[in-house]
Parts: sequence; C-alpha cells; structure tokens
Amino acid sequence: MFRGIRASVVLPRSAALALVLAAFELLIYSQFARELRTAVDNALRYQAEYAGYLFQHKNGDRELARLADRIVPHSALPSDRKLIRILGPDGDTLSEWGPADLKRANGVVSATHAIRSNEYAYETTVLGRSDLRFISLPVSGDRKLRYVVQVATPLDRMQATLSRMRFLLILCGVAMLSIMTAGGWFITGRALSPVRKMAATARRIGAGKIDERLVAPDSGDEIEELARTFNDMIDRLEGAYRQVKRFTADASHELRTPLTIMKGEIEVALRKARSPEAQEQVLRSALEEINHMSKIVDRLLTLARIDSGEAVLEMATVDLDETLRAACRQYEPLARARGCELVVRSASQSTVRGDKQRLMELVGNLLDNSIKYSPTGGSIEVTLSPRNHGFVISVTDMGVGIASKDLPRVFERFYRGQNSRTRHVQGSGLGLSICKWIAETHGGRIEVRSQIGKGSTFAVWLPSLAADVERFETAEAL
Repeated sequence: MFRGIRASVVLPRSAALALVLAAFELLIYSQFARELRTAVDNALRYQAEYAGYLFQHKNGDRELARLADRIVPHSALPSDRKLIRILGPDGDTLSEWGPADLKRANGVVSATHAIRSNEYAYETTVLGRSDLRFISLPVSGDRKLRYVVQVATPLDRMQATLSRMRFLLILCGVAMLSIMTAGGWFITGRALSPVRKMAATARRIGAGKIDERLVAPDSGDEIEELARTFNDMIDRLEGAYRQVKRFTADASHELRTPLTIMKGEIEVALRKARSPEAQEQVLRSALEEINHMSKIVDRLLTLARIDSGEAVLEMATVDLDETLRAACRQYEPLARARGCELVVRSASQSTVRGDKQRLMELVGNLLDNSIKYSPTGGSIEVTLSPRNHGFVISVTDMGVGIASKDLPRVFERFYRGQNSRTRHVQGSGLGLSICKWIAETHGGRIEVRSQIGKGSTFAVWLPSLAADVERFETAEAL
C-alpha cells in the first residue's frame, strides 16, 4: 500500500509537514508557557510589594494581619491559594498567612538570595503533586535590611492550562496532518489515475494489441505530454513492427520465386535424359536465378546494416563527374543489350564529400531501374548540374512510368508498382530504399517525377564541398 509514486510523493511531504507542525506548535507552546510564567511572576511581585508596604507602614504584623485581606487578589493568583510570609533579616519567620498545607513549603533559596544581595528573587519548589512559585522581596529601612516578604502560590492552575494547551496543540496537529496526508493521498491518486489507466493499456498493448493507444487526458500537463509521447512511440513501434512483418513476407516471397523456378527446372531436367544443350540451358537459368537471389541477399544485408547502424560511410573528397561516368560505363553494356542509348551530360568542378562506392551504387541502382523499364530503342539521359549550393544528378527514361498512387511509396522496401508486376520485370524492390538512404546520409535528398507512358525522372541533390552545406530540410525543391 505504501509503495510506488503515490507513497513516495505523499509520505515524505507528510513527514516534512509533521516536522514543521511540531516545530511551530513547540514555538507556540513555549511562547504561551513563557507568557503564563511571566504573568504569575508579575502578580507575585505586585502582591509582595503591596504586602511589604502594608507591613512597613501599618505598625507591624497586627496591622498587616488586619489588612491582609485588603491585598487585592490578582487574576493570576487564586485568592484562597496564596501564602504570604514575613521573614526577619536572619531568615526567621515573623508572620505568615495562608492555607496550612502551603505553610509547610519553604523558599530558602530565594530568601537567602534576597538577604545576601538585597534583590528580589524567584524560586520554584515542589509541594505534593504541584509546584509552588515563590518570590522573596527585601524591604529596607534606614539603609539596612529590615525584613523579607515572601509570596507564594501553587502553579497547578497554570500547569492545568498548559496541559490543556498541549492537548489542543497535539490534537490540532494530528488532525491537520491527517487531513493534509489524506488530502494529498487522494489528490495524488486522482492525478495518477491516468497513469494507472496508461499502464493497463500498455499491458494490453504488450499482450499483442499493438493497435491500441493510450487515452491522453486533456489536462495540458506532464501526464498528457507523457501519454502523447508514448502514443507517438507506439506509432513508430507499430510502423516498425508492420514493416518488419511486411519485410519478412516480401523477402520470403522474393526468395521463394527463384527457388521455385530452379526447383521446377531441375526436377524436369532429372525426369528424363536431355541433350547437353538443354542441360546447359537449365544450368544457365539456375545460375541466373542464383545471381538474382544473391543480389537480393546482398541488399538485405545492406539494409540490415543500415537498420543496426553498422553501415559506415568512408567519407572523402569525391569528383562527382568522374563517379557518374564510371557508373555509366558499368551499365552501358546492359543498356546496349536492351537496345537503349545512354546520354551523359555532366558538369565540371563537381566536388562533394562522400563515399565514392556508395555514390556509384546510388547511380547504378537508378540506371538499373531505368534500363529495365525502358522500351527497346529508347534513350536514358543522365545529367549532372549545379543547383542550390550543390549538384543534382538526374536519370530520365522513356519507360512505362509510375502511377501517381504509387509515387509516394516507391522508396519503401519491397514495394513494386503495378506496372512492374504486370511487365514481369525481375527486381526486389530494395534498390530505391538503399538509394534514399545513401542520398540522405550524404546530406541530400532524392525525388521522383513520373507519368504513365511518358517515363520517369529520378533526381538526387547532394551538397557541394566548396559551398556552405544546405541540408535536406532547407534545400529548395529540385
């Protein structure tokens, strides 16, 4: 019960409040007790001075005895619980008035002090179950001590008052502490109620209901911010989960197709004897499918390294014109085999900072796609031009084009548009995802423009080495 955030918030504050209340009540009690003792002492001194006056000016103890009842009672001194005693210079009792039980008390300490120092003195003695407060007041005449007036009263009324005061302070303190603790416990529970609901929802999400979301309270506080942040995290996790699920399914499909082809061709070849030419054809087809699977596996490994953060770029100063022409030379035989023409238009002084092999891979993937989807006899134009404190590599083909509904998803992994499936073009749907990662890792961006039947243009912007680097967010549209 006393564990968790609720207890850690309320209990330390309750303990601190208890200490503050105790210190405050102790201060009040001490001040109140001091005021009561001061009032009693002032009353005793007043009575002693008046008794001394009567004894000194009214002819001794007979007049004093006759006038003792005229001593005005004080509110701090009960009239029936008061002792008046007259002592001689040697400390002997000359006269005393008061209840018999009070006469048993002595105020030797205060009397001795008054006789020796000729100054009044207070003293507290124990009498039965209560204390007795004394004042000893010296009375002088003709420059010598004539007698000492002692007035005493029990402190039981004051002690009873202080006892009631202690009880009330403790009662009020306990009541206030209980109310504050209970209120804090209740308020903290109300404040943490959304957190408990969030925890219950999170447990359900952990059980496999990844489409659920936390209910964010419209409170504008940290709890709402936590819920929205958690929901954003779940959105990203759900996206990653679905991407991994789709990735696994697509990878299985992409690898199963060539395996199925090879299995079928080999089974057919094993059923009956075939000519060497037919056997060679089967082996060539199997090798082609193996090469296709090898390319898929290589790209899967690349994406796996990207996702794990292990893909490291070897950054250096790169001549983009030279890199572009080198990539075009690699794919020129493939373009000629398809009956396509590669047209290269480049710019001099195109220096960037990047990984040359990765940049060649980017251009190669774009060229590979353009060659696959270009008609026989078509042309593919590759240009390099300065733009926006950087350089733009554009690869334009005259192929089938990409449907507008497919354009937002062409850079997703394993996504292949409807045209690529209907034309049965061999591919894995991974190349453009890798191109996007290469461009963005170099501080650039990649875009595509396409129309059905008119071809496509893929444009990559990379920041130049000589100019101030303008990142993807701030660069103008290509």
